[in-house]
Amino acid sequence: MNAATVKSADRTLQRAPRSTSRRRSAGSVSGNQINLAVKLPADLSECYYNGVATSPAQARGVYICYTGGRMIEEGVWSVARQSSDPP
Repeated sequence: MNAATVKSADRTLQRAPRSTSRRRSAGSVSGNQINLAVKLPADLSECYYNGVATSPAQARGVYICYTGGRMIEEGVWSVARQSSDPP
């Protein structure tokens, strides 16, 4: 299983194959709306990502992270699928 990477302004989340991941996440997609909640045990933070798919290969949105009930980070994120065709 390949890892998936989501890059934001300050943070890169990389989803490892299930057998090695200790992250807990939940999410939903409804139409072009995307919602994702990620809990990172390493620093006890919780991040919430909300956005929209702007095309079949691209999405963008905003995120906010909390630790101990305090907001510690917020920003924007975007993701694009790379073409599998060789250059």
